[in-house]
Amino acid sequence: MHHDAAHTNKTIGLIVTVVVLVLVTALFIFGSASGIRAELTETALHVKGPMFEETIALSDIDSAELQQDVAYGSRTWGADFVSVKTGNFQNTAFGSYRCAVYSGPQSCIVVRHTGGTLVFNLKTGGETQTFFHQLQAALQ
Repeated sequence: MHHDAAHTNKTIGLIVTVVVLVLVTALFIFGSASGIRAELTETALHVKGPMFEETIALSDIDSAELQQDVAYGSRTWGADFVSVKTGNFQNTAFGSYRCAVYSGPQSCIVVRHTGGTLVFNLKTGGETQTFFHQLQAALQ
């Protein structure tokens, strides 16, 4: 009898391990696949990504600029998927800031606002630049 209980416990442990591994793998795949999305409304900038969401009223934005080759620094909280970084980051240029970027070296939009700094980009440099021009127009 004791042998059957040990076998059952090992089987349950193996099943739990497999389920956890599948869930973690799915989270990483979903996180990389879902990507970063940005949207402008008449009153706000919305940026969403895996485990990330930030909304800033346009009236709270002090400045927005397009930057190249930003050193994102270190993550203090958030997610670092295969191709996407999201969450709270720290570097010398921005101090503590919110970040939602694709990892590849490309341009990003730096938004300084009353609540801090948001750094984000879209899948390509062209998409990022187009969105930046839309943001600039919305801020005028």
